Amino acid sequence: MKAILVKEPKSYHLVEMPKPHLGDGAVLVRVRYCGICASDFEILYGLNEEEVVYPIIPGHEWSGEVVEAGKEFEALVGKRVTGDNVVACGKCLPCLRGHRNGCGQRREIGFSLDGAYADYVVVPGRNIIELPADVEFTTAVLAEPIAVPLHALRLARMEKDQKILIVGDGPIGLLAIILARHLGAEDLMIAGHHQGRLDRVAKWTGAATVNTHESALEDAVEKRLGSGPDLVLETTGRPPVVSASVRLLGPGGTLCLVGAYRDTADFRPNDVVLYEQNIIGSLSYIHSEIEESVRLLGQGLVEGMNIVTHVFPLEQYARGFDVVEKRRDHVIKACLET
Repeated sequence: MKAILVKEPKSYHLVEMPKPHLGDGAVLVRVRYCGICASDFEILYGLNEEEVVYPIIPGHEWSGEVVEAGKEFEALVGKRVTGDNVVACGKCLPCLRGHRNGCGQRREIGFSLDGAYADYVVVPGRNIIELPADVEFTTAVLAEPIAVPLHALRLARMEKDQKILIVGDGPIGLLAIILARHLGAEDLMIAGHHQGRLDRVAKWTGAATVNTHESALEDAVEKRLGSGPDLVLETTGRPPVVSASVRLLGPGGTLCLVGAYRDTADFRPNDVVLYEQNIIGSLSYIHSEIEESVRLLGQGLVEGMNIVTHVFPLEQYARGFDVVEKRRDHVIKACLET
């Protein structure tokens, strides 16, 4: 099969390799599409030592068809699917509580287990989620990036009457504000610096927007929300933005960190104490949330929004990486087609 293999940081190529072996309790998926995620660049460049095991085939936003399965999961053969990428021990306290994303022995497809930048990917049968008939393969790659902000909003205990600020206009930020609107929130604002994306999400959701390259975020928040937000989702992964988000947060508010942070943030802990604020971290999702993401796609959550803006053949991966990494051609979400 063809696959993009990252042998070590900064060494990755399209290679021919044997079709993966099907172990006990697993299924073999013929990949159709796989989304290109910003976290994949951390794999390419060696910036995620906590999770990545080299050599590795990246790719964790995928859709495809089950073509082989062990006896336990034979009924899945021929099904159109996506899946939960988290592979956990199933025995520790977080696992027993239904939070496999917190498992101390957690592995993840596309990070420490071979992923879907390939013709085939092996997935535990219990992780497979069937797609509704009217959800196309290209749309289904959004199930995983929808589950991430869905988990964050649930963890932060979002309420409909809150003033909510989403910081970052990447795919996770855009999907977060789409979800918040779908879940009933009305007082919404998103901050970013890609005007085309901001214009689109304003059209889709009616949310207020601020281009942080043109206006001060603090002034825009005060003008639009009147006071500090009750809930801030920080999706950029940039520590200085975390510091700014803490300063913006209203009394009793919650800051939820959804990005990947490779450095320290500077803020005054006593401000958090004096205003009884909450700062929480959100890691990926739990199984029920990616199942819910698939249901939401089937119900038309992103219908007509054209979030998947670019598709490249697997052989043109370098072009796809370049478009996503450098935000060329008004890209929002790009996919590789295998």
